[in-house]
Amino acid sequence: MPGPGNKKKQVAKAKAKGKPAQTPSSSAPIASIPGPAPKPVNQKAPAPCNTLDEDEMTRCDKPATAGHPKPDRCKEHHGQYRLLCKKYKEAQNEVDRVRNGREIPTEAEISEYTSRAETMQKLKWVSRYVKAIRVERTGRDIHSKRFFLKVDDGHKIRIKILAKEMERANRVIEKLGEHVLELYIEEHPEAEWAKSPESQRVWKHAQAQKSQPSNTTQGTSFPAGRGTAPSTSAAGNDVDVEISEDEDEDLVELAYQAEKRRLCVAFEPFMDLDRGKKFAREMFASRGLDPSKHSSPLAMYMAALQYYHMCQYARRVVFHHPVLFAKSLDKVTFRDMILSDDFDFEDAIQFAKLFVRVDEFPLPWMKDAMFEALEMMKRPNPELATANIGNVSNRVTILGGWIYNRKHTKAVTDEVWWNDLNSTNRATAARMHLSISGVIIADMVSPQRLMGIEGPIPTNKRPQSAGKIVWAEVESRAYLFGAVRHEKGGFSEAFLEELKSRPDLYQLLVWSDNRPPVVGRGIRRRWWESFAPLAQSNI
Repeated sequence: MPGPGNKKKQVAKAKAKGKPAQTPSSSAPIASIPGPAPKPVNQKAPAPCNTLDEDEMTRCDKPATAGHPKPDRCKEHHGQYRLLCKKYKEAQNEVDRVRNGREIPTEAEISEYTSRAETMQKLKWVSRYVKAIRVERTGRDIHSKRFFLKVDDGHKIRIKILAKEMERANRVIEKLGEHVLELYIEEHPEAEWAKSPESQRVWKHAQAQKSQPSNTTQGTSFPAGRGTAPSTSAAGNDVDVEISEDEDEDLVELAYQAEKRRLCVAFEPFMDLDRGKKFAREMFASRGLDPSKHSSPLAMYMAALQYYHMCQYARRVVFHHPVLFAKSLDKVTFRDMILSDDFDFEDAIQFAKLFVRVDEFPLPWMKDAMFEALEMMKRPNPELATANIGNVSNRVTILGGWIYNRKHTKAVTDEVWWNDLNSTNRATAARMHLSISGVIIADMVSPQRLMGIEGPIPTNKRPQSAGKIVWAEVESRAYLFGAVRHEKGGFSEAFLEELKSRPDLYQLLVWSDNRPPVVGRGIRRRWWESFAPLAQSNI
């Protein structure tokens, strides 16, 4: 029998079945159950820009906000990076098009060209090819040094290939320049001088000397490519490159402008008269002399004379070099040639090799240049003053001035010789002194000058005490061969006695008319008196 407890449970179940189930209203509030607290998210700081500054050592401190697929550079350097890649990739396409399609002319093909216009067109085309190589090399060099913290092997291999290709193209440019000169000589009878034995001998001697290592370029270095902007100019002065604030700066163009500005500084003495005087004034002050004395009328006259002298000599250097001459044909001034795309540092090196050797085979050029410079100082229009001072059939216009392809045969005044000697006074001081004293200088072997070295030269030798420097001792010596009349009394006898008293420095040969000639085996011999074994003099 069911108890009362079970009866109550059944009644409760029946009531529950009779009532509908109640659902909560949608508008009724629902109590939220608190969950676990969210973990804090660690937000990483943006990575720094993967670009080095212009010194190629300091990393950019700005955050990397641009780049794909993830930011790796700041906005400014990312714009430079995009423009740099675009420019050297376009140059790469031009280089590959030439290497894979259009062939560079060979030496045999160049010798068969008969048209100067066609040869000049080839020269300009190969020059553009070299320029494309330079653009790609410069871009890849900047790309690998600044925009990658580690140099890419692909860039290194490509740069080496381009260096070899540039060397081959430069050889072709040299041959094309020589051939342009030959065709120019055929078209212009006034240039027939180049076929004369005298000019051929001078030029072959210059080419032979150029192929040998020389000390004249010691202390002066030029970069191998356009993009490697050096820290110092060819003249030894720093040149600041103005950089705009544009975020997409053209770095290759900046490198070109830096090179051109350095070339302009190096060739500043030839730009115009004002810059020539400025250069002379700076050289005057660099020697420790009083700058105020340079403003005297005599100093200003000598500065202008030096400018015209160096310009006429530089025109002869350009005229006698095939490649430089070919690049100067359509140029009206030195500035026009230097700022042209054809003129680069390789051309400046070739110019410097000949220009600094003023006391060697170009000595006749120096004398003629001084003769013309003195005439230019007398005329109101100096650049045209040299048009009628020599044989008209031998004159040549180059870089806005007139020169002559044959040496001047007119009688010259003592002023020509005086200024010519002073223009190279390092090696001719003794010659000038002896000439004034009555000694006839027959020949002189000039020493090789150390270019780019001013003042004492430090060495790496360890000093005896701390804080000291061991300096190098450099001796420059020239050998003189001269003659003087042996007269009793006066200067000549005293001069010969001085030579006899220094047998370690001088060798003296005395020829006498009083002794009869000795005849033997058909050879007539004179009596000679010899003093000392070596003929040399210190300068």
